[in-house]
Amino acid sequence: MSTVKQRRARANGARPIDTLSPRQRQVLDLMVGGLMNKQVAYQTGLTEGTVKVHVSAIMRKLGATTRSQAVAASLRARLDELEAAETLEAYYARQITWSRETFGPALRTKGVLDHIRKECAEVEANPHDLSEWVDLIILAMDGFWRHGGKAEDLMPALLAKQRKNMARTWPDWRTMSEDRAIEHDRSQDRTTLKGETP
Repeated sequence: MSTVKQRRARANGARPIDTLSPRQRQVLDLMVGGLMNKQVAYQTGLTEGTVKVHVSAIMRKLGATTRSQAVAASLRARLDELEAAETLEAYYARQITWSRETFGPALRTKGVLDHIRKECAEVEANPHDLSEWVDLIILAMDGFWRHGGKAEDLMPALLAKQRKNMARTWPDWRTMSEDRAIEHDRSQDRTTLKGETP
């Protein structure tokens, strides 16, 4: 039976699996691999009791009554993610071809940045016009391929950056100005090796 949180998640367009914490996703991934609670505990360094708590929370959030149902929900979500990635890749491949034919193959770094600045001004003037935000996304993607990125590189790069940001320490947004960038705690960053991007 659906919980109030599940109904709210669906109403907001979120999938139940998206409500799982990073630790719950880790436990679910190990469940998908066929591991039982004791094995999950060994792999994660958690106690078996803590794993049981996570498994119960996972099943509740997914509306599953058995481990098999939870695993099936995870596999369906992965298929959805693959479809989304393929759709984005196909879109981006078309966009790259069109951009190269229309604006040429050069790096155009300053040109792209100039266009981004103009679009930023338009967003500032009308922030609720979602098409202006889409323009910024397209321009960032244009810079990505012009500096060596390929259509198939974008989704892995986005996922890698998402994982990196989620692993960082961030200040409490309630203590920060809405009109200023919120930066992560750089004292927690490991020393960047020469040639690496921080």
